[in-house]
Amino acid sequence: MEQKTTWMRYLIIGIKLSIIIVVSGCRNEYTVTADFMYLNETPYNISYNWIHPFTKDTINVFALLPFENTKLGGFVDGADKNPKIETCCEGYLDGIQSANQILVIFDNQRCITYEEGEGPTTTNILNGYERRVVTERHFEFTYRFTQDQFDQAELCN
Repeated sequence: MEQKTTWMRYLIIGIKLSIIIVVSGCRNEYTVTADFMYLNETPYNISYNWIHPFTKDTINVFALLPFENTKLGGFVDGADKNPKIETCCEGYLDGIQSANQILVIFDNQRCITYEEGEGPTTTNILNGYERRVVTERHFEFTYRFTQDQFDQAELCN
């Protein structure tokens, strides 16, 4: 009877160790928090929209009153163990944006369209966004809508 009890004990210990090894082996993916701030530094209402790549429908993502801001963000799974702000999150919101083009409308009158890699698209993080490290695994990216963009916008069709 004692031999059966000893064998069961070793079996249970082996199962527990296997579970610990499997669980710790799954922890090789790291998470980073990424916040995307959008600031309206103009006296105009701003509408930030996706242009659907196939239907060309315009889908509103958010609106900003003059001198207002908003924040989009969340977690980036599968990040590096030691993430760098320059490489962690480019294109992150593309899955949320679901578009290659972004349409920004000022006061329902003037429009400017940004292609992928331009303006407020998240494939433009290195050039279009201010970057700030909040903590080792939390980054903040800020995009500013300015008078220059309004001046570049054309009358909407």
